[in-house]
Amino acid sequence: MPNRTDLRRWRQAEFAGITQPEDLLAAVSSWVGDRLNYVPGSSGLTDGAVDTMLQRPGVCRDYAHLVIALLRGMDVPARLAAVYAPGLQSMDFHAVAEAAVGELWRVVDTTLLAPRSSLIRIATGRDAADTRS
Repeated sequence: MPNRTDLRRWRQAEFAGITQPEDLLAAVSSWVGDRLNYVPGSSGLTDGAVDTMLQRPGVCRDYAHLVIALLRGMDVPARLAAVYAPGLQSMDFHAVAEAAVGELWRVVDTTLLAPRSSLIRIATGRDAADTRS
């Protein structure tokens, strides 16, 4: 498993030259969305962002945690939002990432499973364990 230095080097190489928070959000979201596979039941409650990055299957919580970890590592404030996703099949709670871009928090759902316009915020936190309404 990579250590913090390995992850930092990888992150710097993968996103080299991208410095603006909005561009980093787009690049990280695209990277995570392109490389992970949504597999219900594929992760446990204690799996972290590095586990998800190395193993590649995950659920919405794993996608959001990986986006958050990568953005925070590049000094972009990021958090998790638990949302109700009426457009999701089957309709259920859903986890998405948010990143501070200028004065706004931008929502990203890298799973692309629920229409963005249908999401209703339930709670926000640093990660899934910290999320509160």
